[in-house]
Order: sequence, then C-alpha cells, then structure tokens
Amino acid sequence: MSGPLAPTQASALYQTQTSKFIEAIEVPLGKLNQGLDTKIQDIRKWIGAPDPSTNFTAACNKMTEGTGFWLVNDKKFQEWKSQGGLFWLQGKAGSGKTFLCTTAINTLKGSGKPVFYFYFDSLDSSESKTKYEGLVASLLTQIGTHSKYDHTDVESLYKDNEQGHTKAPAHNMKITIQETLKKCPETQATYIFLDAMDECKNDNQPKVKNLVQDLLMLQNIHIFVTSRHSGFVSTGWNMSLDSLGGNEDILVHINKALTSNESFKGLEEEIQAELLEKADRQIRWVDCQLTSLQELGTKDAIRKALQSLPTTLEDIYDHALKSIHKYHVDEAKHLLQWILFSHQPLTIKNVIEVLAIDLKRQTVNKERNEQLGDNLHKIISSTIVVITQDEDNEKKVQLAHPSVKEFLIERESGHSDKIHVEETLAHIFIAQSCIIYLLHIVQVESVEMAHAKFPLTWYAVHYWAMHVEKVENLDEEITKLVMSLLKFQNHILNEILCWDKPDHDEKESCVASVSSDSALYYASLRGIGVGVIVRLLLAEAEADVNAQGGEYGNSLQAASYRGNERIVKLLVDAGADVNAQGGEYGNALQAAAYRKNEGIVKLLVNAGADVNAQ
Repeated sequence: MSGPLAPTQASALYQTQTSKFIEAIEVPLGKLNQGLDTKIQDIRKWIGAPDPSTNFTAACNKMTEGTGFWLVNDKKFQEWKSQGGLFWLQGKAGSGKTFLCTTAINTLKGSGKPVFYFYFDSLDSSESKTKYEGLVASLLTQIGTHSKYDHTDVESLYKDNEQGHTKAPAHNMKITIQETLKKCPETQATYIFLDAMDECKNDNQPKVKNLVQDLLMLQNIHIFVTSRHSGFVSTGWNMSLDSLGGNEDILVHINKALTSNESFKGLEEEIQAELLEKADRQIRWVDCQLTSLQELGTKDAIRKALQSLPTTLEDIYDHALKSIHKYHVDEAKHLLQWILFSHQPLTIKNVIEVLAIDLKRQTVNKERNEQLGDNLHKIISSTIVVITQDEDNEKKVQLAHPSVKEFLIERESGHSDKIHVEETLAHIFIAQSCIIYLLHIVQVESVEMAHAKFPLTWYAVHYWAMHVEKVENLDEEITKLVMSLLKFQNHILNEILCWDKPDHDEKESCVASVSSDSALYYASLRGIGVGVIVRLLLAEAEADVNAQGGEYGNSLQAASYRGNERIVKLLVDAGADVNAQGGEYGNALQAAAYRKNEGIVKLLVNAGADVNAQ
C-alpha cells in the first residue's frame, strides 16, 4: 500500500495529473482513437452510452488546486484502495462530493490502475445520466471494450443483437459486465466510481443498488459511491462529510479567491472568518457568497454583506430570483423554462433565438441580442444560470448546480412568485415557441440556409412534438398552432420538418406525405412524441385513417415500422384496416415483424391482422 502524499507533492501532482488526463485520457468516449479496432468502434457506437468524461473534465476545470487530497490520504480510503469493497461518501448538497470523487479518480488513474466511472447528473437534459440504463451502458462501454479486459462477452452481445441492429436490454448489459469482470486475473483490481447517486431517478435507484451489490460479490472489485444519503450496506467504508469537523478544502478555496481578487484586499481575515464559521461544510454555499461579495464596490458594503449572509442555498437562490429586474422577469422565466425542460443542452446561440420569439404576437423578432453571452448575468444571477464551454469550445447555458434545479422545481409558488416554473406550462410554452419559430423560417430559400440562419431550427424540428406530447389536455391556442403547422403548405417547411430523416428515400417520402396533406401519415412516420398529435388529427381534422400513400403505404404500417405501440393502438381504435396492403413491407403486421416488435405484432393480431397475408 502506498503511503499518503505530502502537501507539496499533492499540489504538484494536481497540475500534472489533471492536464495529463484531460488532454490524453479523458477524450470523450464518442471521439474514438483512430487506431481502435473497427469492431470495437462499432460496438461502442451501438451501445450509445452517455459520456461521463464530460462531467469529469468539467469537475477538473472547476476544482480549486490543492483541494481533495485529504481524502486520498485518509486511512479509510487507503484501506479501501488496497482491500477492495464499498466506500460510501455521504454529504449534503454542495458539500463538494463530486470534486472529491474526481480527485480520487485522478489519483488512481495516475497510478495506472483500471478505473471506470459514471456521474449521475440531474442537469443532463437527455436524462440518460439519471437512469440505470445509462449507467450500465456506460460501464459496459468502458469495461467491455477496455484494452486490459476480455472483449469476448461484449462481442457476443453485439452478435446476439443482429450485429448491432437491435438494442440490448439493460439486464443483458449487466450480465455482460459481470461475465467480463469474472475473466479478470485474481491479481487485477477494478475500480468503479459512481458519483451523485441521489441524482439517479428514484425508481431506478433499487436497480443501481442491486448492481453494486452484485458486482461486490466478484473478486478484487473496489466501488466508490457518493450520495446525499447514507450507505445502503452496513459493511465497507463509510464517511460522512456532514460529521467531519475540518474545512480544509473550503479554506483553500476561500484563500485562492481572496488572493486573486483585488476587491477583497485588506478584508481577507474578516471574509475568511465569516465564511468558515457559516459554511457548514458546503463549498457551493461559499462559492455563491464569494460571487455575491465580489460584485460589491466598497469595503463598507462588503462588511455589511458579511453580517447578513443568507444561511442556506435556498435563501441564496430565492434572493437571486427576487433581485431580477422587473424588465427582465419575463426573459428570465422563459430562459428557466427552456433550461429546465429542454431535451438537449442549450447553446448561447439557441438562447439568443429563444429570447427573440414573441408568443403574444406569434412571431420572431428581427433584432437579436448578440451580446447576450456577456450580459446574461444582468438578466439572471450567475448563482442560478451559468455559461460553460465544452470540448468543442461551444458555449452552453445551464443551471449553475443540481441544487438550483431542485430548488426551482420543488419549491412552492409563494416562495418567489414572480419566477415560478410549472412543468406542464413550461412544455406548452416551449412547444408554442418551437412551432412559431418553424412557421417563421419559411422565408428562407433552402433548408441549409434555415439551419445556418436560424440556430434553433434543429431543436424545433426534433422536439416540438415531444413537448406537445408532455401536455395531457391541449387548450385551443396550442391546438390551433399544431394544426396550422401540420396543414401549412410550403416546400421549404416540409423539407425542414423532415430534416431528421437520414435516408434520402425516407426523406423524400416524408416530404411527400406533408406536401400531400397527409399529416396523419407524417405524424405516424415520426414515431415518437406524437400521440397527442395523432389524436388531434383524428378528432379535429377528421383525417382519413386509411389514406394510402408514402413509402409505407399507410399510417398504420408507418407507425408499426417505427415501433410506437401507442400510435398503432390509436390508429387501430380509430378504425385503421389492419390488413391493408401496400407499402414497403406489404402490410402493418409484416412491418412490425420485420422490426421484431412483439408488442405491436400481438396488438395487430388481436385486432384481426391476417398472419398468413403475403
């Protein structure tokens, strides 16, 4: 067992390790090295796992140099490192668990040990980093295709799923991980880190716990978990940040901020004393206070602020919302609705477009706030929303911390009445915004120009229907907007709506279906997020459920091929002919059978589909 690091060694190691791993090891999993075997590339692409290295890199970039080393020097950590088993690190929101986990990952990677990790992330707009399926997919990608581990089992799983043409169930991925680890030599230790387990969806957490317990039954497995909650197993090493007396990392963080900011000169001891006394081991709380204090212009103002510091993160966030200028309230609310409920991270260009959409006049303003990146903090405090930069140097707008999301969603409306976000209303707002945006861009000369000139086009095309689908009862206003989009006859708009069809023939079929007023076929062809829209077309527009046309012949065959059981049932209940002939696969049953969708096959057979039809 290696001994603890001296403080000077730790500080030196921090710089070399962090730069080394960010530049060399932590390349996003999707950007595979050119020398990797083609089959491994195909397998990784097929699994389609969320990329945890983005979280690792973000944490490395945010950490204050010299923090976290007390953990890796701790006796409990050293014992876990050598003996294996479970290490559970518990701490309240904002206590620095992610930074500590990242430091531990860095340290073990620096010693050349096989280290695999996953960051649960409630700010992930795709939600894949909040689900058990995302975890097992990520671990399978990392472990199953690692150069030091046997690839036989993951290759067999790939083969069993028609060389990657069908998705593997999460249970099968878990078994593959276990079988791969069983083949490791007894002397080879495997380290697995799971950060922020409390950010995993509640109904997924039992599966994660079972996975951890099952993996611990294998030889030489070391699992490190961080969470707000206490450990679910009594055995192993448990550490609670809430019960520790020291503030080593917070002190380092405060001193770094004090020495790098001229406005704090002469007040260092006062600021340090007040923040240390009231921090309650929450480095996030300290960071918010420092951000707030450095906005003040005089020493007297800073001293007064130190005597009335908000006591909790919730108080900080509430104050930030109440401080929004009355002329920015609508913009701030619109921005928060998008950030909280969009299906993809928002770029700064997206946000500029979002704030240009005028719902009342149902148009998009010609003027754009091009300097928004420099002025966003004037609209809403950086304790709520921040701008980050990814590995491609693209600026993204996101919530400053998971605790901000929790505060905005779970608090009662009376807390900060002028900024209250309700999920259903947010989805209605985003859906309306997307549709208005799409109807506005018909003025362009080509699809390519639409995407170049209007940066929100891609998002609006892909997700407008999914936001509509989130609303159970559509009011008259949103219903009219949806119908106007589906009935609007414009060739450019038709091509834009079908932009996400990669295959040329499929795209042509989609464009033709929209152009020929067969909106029901188009909705069925999209496959996801259009259940409400199909119901609207059947009820409001009295669409012909058996209309012929398109690559798949009719709406039922298109929906059966796409695999949307809900839409298939809607069409069948509306009187769709389950034995209608035509299209690419002859009939709906053949299309469902080709895609191996047992649920839809059963539904069609029960509805009278002829199993002997050719």
